[in-house]
Amino acid sequence: MTTCKTAGCEDQVCARGLCKRCYNKQWRGENASYFQEYRRVHAAERAAYTKRWRAENSERWAEWWASYYSANKDRYAAHCANRSAKLRGEAFKERVSRKRLREMDGDNCCYCNVGLSFSGRARGEWIPNAAEVDHVVPLAHGGEHSYMNTALACATCNRAKGRSYGWTVLSGHRLAEIYQGVE
Repeated sequence: MTTCKTAGCEDQVCARGLCKRCYNKQWRGENASYFQEYRRVHAAERAAYTKRWRAENSERWAEWWASYYSANKDRYAAHCANRSAKLRGEAFKERVSRKRLREMDGDNCCYCNVGLSFSGRARGEWIPNAAEVDHVVPLAHGGEHSYMNTALACATCNRAKGRSYGWTVLSGHRLAEIYQGVE
């Protein structure tokens, strides 16, 4: 019995010196354009199947979704913010994530310097110091959705600021010099 030639794989060889899993992975990589075209042509069928499966397996789907959400709160929040920016047709330049902003800016609000809470919250739950992505120049006033225009703000400051100008980023913040005196 020979084993797969892929490093770290100990499965039995199926074809071309690879196990079935590694062979399929390699084949999919070599034929990626086939899969892209298939997905494009069969998009409606796949959407109908997914909708039907979720309806028939609603409890299973809800259980999976709850476990995914609890394990990926930051990723999901970033996905929602990015999707909203795209749907509204705003100046979407790049994906922005709270995790990366936290690495860049730290754990404090860019306006009032309060410590931010990064724990998830239930829909409709109010946490005054919850971390939110804020657009320094509001999207409604021509700001772009990119790291050069976003910072972490507490929910209180972000909601109070809304679409207005005139809020000053604290000195020492990476965006302080860029947006000094923006009115």
